[in-house]
Amino acid sequence: MSQWVVQVRDLVNADVAGHAGTHYTSPPQTRDEAISLVALLVGPTPETDRDRWAIAIAGGRRVVELEPRA
Repeated sequence: MSQWVVQVRDLVNADVAGHAGTHYTSPPQTRDEAISLVALLVGPTPETDRDRWAIAIAGGRRVVELEPRA
């Protein structure tokens, strides 16, 4: 069974947000589990065949990427 990781980056304007952003890498998981995490981070999406999503957040944007475990 293939494993996937979810990479999350919050790219924000430090003057607006009060911090320089953040980064998170999930533990390896199944694709279905990874897509569930993506839905929590960016909202429900029918586009489960994608591997990159971006949404607006306060002071910037959140970029979420789904990658096969290396």
